[in-house]
Amino acid sequence: MAILNLHRPLTKTALSTIRSALASSSVISVPNHVSSGDAAVLIPLTNVGNVPGILFQVRAKDLRSHSGEVSFPGGRADSTDSSLLDTALRETREELNIRPDCIEILGRLGPPEHNLRGDLTVYPWVGFVYPEPTTLHRSFVDDEPLPSCDLDIIQAGINAPEVDSVFHVQLSELVSPSRLRHSMFRGQRPYSAVNVSDIVRGTPFGLGVRTEALEDDTEIGTGKNEGDLEIWGLTGWYLNLLLRALKLEI
Repeated sequence: MAILNLHRPLTKTALSTIRSALASSSVISVPNHVSSGDAAVLIPLTNVGNVPGILFQVRAKDLRSHSGEVSFPGGRADSTDSSLLDTALRETREELNIRPDCIEILGRLGPPEHNLRGDLTVYPWVGFVYPEPTTLHRSFVDDEPLPSCDLDIIQAGINAPEVDSVFHVQLSELVSPSRLRHSMFRGQRPYSAVNVSDIVRGTPFGLGVRTEALEDDTEIGTGKNEGDLEIWGLTGWYLNLLLRALKLEI
C-alpha cells in the first residue's frame, strides 16, 4: 500500500514519511573518505505547480558518453568534496544551478551500483528541492503544501555544455502502466523503464512497437525503440528502488 498521496503536493508530513521509509530500506555504509572511484547522484523530489514529482535531466548531445540520455544530476567525486553527499550536491549545482541550501536531504538508497565499465561506484541520495534558500528554513504546518519550484527558472539556469534540458515527472506518471516497459537491470534483476518521450519533447510516446519480453538494459539509455526517450538502466534502477521504498511498486 502506498505511503504517499500521489496527487497532493508534498508536505512536511510527506517528507517525514519519505525519510522514515528511506531509513528503514536496505542500504550499506558510505565511505568516510572520497575516492576518484566513487560517484554520487541526487534524486531531486519537488513540487511543480503544486504537483509532486521528480526532476530529471537530459544530458547534452555533445558529451562523449551517454549524450542525449536521461539521468539524475550527479557525477564523479573530486578532491574538493569532503563527502560523497557533497559530490551529489556540487554536481547538482554545477549541472542544474540548484544551490545546496535549497535542498533538504531525506536519506539515501542502496546498495550502490557500479557503472558498466566497473570503474565507478555510484551512491544515490534523495532530497527535496525548495525554490529558494529562505523557504528551506521556514516553519510550515505539517500538512501545508511545500512551495513549488518554477521549472522555467531551473531550465534557464542549466549548464548547457552538460545538460540539454530539465523536466519534472509527476509521481503518478512514474507508476502509470501506460508508460512502463518491463525489463532487466544488468540482465538479472527485473524492473520497469519509464517512457517520458512526450514529457520531454511534447510528442506522443511509444512510437515503436512495445514488447513485454524481459530485456537486458545497460545504462541510462534513450529507449529501446527509435524515437523513444526512457528512464532506464542505472537511473531507472535507482528510481525503482525509491518507488519500492515508498511502496509505489512499478
